Amino acid sequence: MAKEIIKRLPRTPHKGYVEADCWYTSKEMMNTVIEAGFIYLEAIKTNRIIFPKGNRPKGVQIKEFVKSLALKDLDLVTLRIPNISPIPMKKN
Repeated sequence: MAKEIIKRLPRTPHKGYVEADCWYTSKEMMNTVIEAGFIYLEAIKTNRIIFPKGNRPKGVQIKEFVKSLALKDLDLVTLRIPNISPIPMKKN
């Protein structure tokens, strides 16, 4: 259901973001958001294994990967949107 809603969202003239909690964190959801033209802000547990370039084929835990990042590697986003509340999503 969430993927269908994202696919129907209008594109924005500026950067558009989709924010999600760890319930919706998956490769499939991330690809849906990217294909729709948005940037995906997601919550994810720090013990999860990710596979960024340079850390394959074994992958690396997020809590270890973030130690290699510098401020220039990040796109800092502050969410201060008045009168906006999350759309409740039904769990399947």
